[in-house]
Amino acid sequence: QSVKDSLSMLYSKVSDKQIKTKIIEATINQIRVGLCSAELLGFVYDIVPDIPVLLPDHLEDIYNSVLSLHNSRLYMKFSGALTQCVTRFIRTKHSLLENTITFLVKHWPKAGIKKQVNITSELESIMQNFAEEPISRQCAESLFQKLGTLFIEPGVDIAEAALSFVIGQGNEATLIEYIDLAMKLLIPSLCSCKKKHWNIFIQDDAQIVLDLLSKANPPLYKKTLQDIIKSQKDQKINNKERAKRWALITEMAKKNNPDLTSDKLKL
Repeated sequence: QSVKDSLSMLYSKVSDKQIKTKIIEATINQIRVGLCSAELLGFVYDIVPDIPVLLPDHLEDIYNSVLSLHNSRLYMKFSGALTQCVTRFIRTKHSLLENTITFLVKHWPKAGIKKQVNITSELESIMQNFAEEPISRQCAESLFQKLGTLFIEPGVDIAEAALSFVIGQGNEATLIEYIDLAMKLLIPSLCSCKKKHWNIFIQDDAQIVLDLLSKANPPLYKKTLQDIIKSQKDQKINNKERAKRWALITEMAKKNNPDLTSDKLKL
């Protein structure tokens, strides 16, 4: 019999609320000290509905402890069970949805292709399961910013997962609600991905997402492209002006100190 089944059976046989509360607290303490497994999370999944009843003032603290497992070095060993737990917590209290998105974006792994793909897939799954739940503009902005950085990742799996996320059904309502943000934050990265990504299939996927955005709001899409082109031109002009000014400074410095060389004065 598995650890999860043994714990669940023991818990189900307890009728005293105080004892059940102590079991929940002991379980969460195990997680907080880093002692976690897929089996233990399977038990947490079973007891989630009781937490708002037995520990209503501690629900968010408990959930934050569970969320922090995304930063665990053992994450890949229990990622599937963790996603199931997260989903059940959000079903128990829908307001946890936005906290979850914000946490995952803020604590995005700096390395590890498989882990980044896993978390992207988890975000997509959460958005699909709670597609009817609105998120704030601030939350959508942080989400779009993160997706924009993932489009141009050289790792094919990461870029593919991010592009798939955008065109998925779970993200449709958020795209429509904040189409101006989506255009502003996604199109520059998508254009870069379409032109510069080394993988042709990723380039094709980027074009599909661009087509989707263009159809969502043609006038805004056109204006966004024009703004991007203007911004790029302005940047080139600024860079040229900066180079000219630095060249003048370099010449003046050489006149004042003949020992200085151009290598020492490079930007």
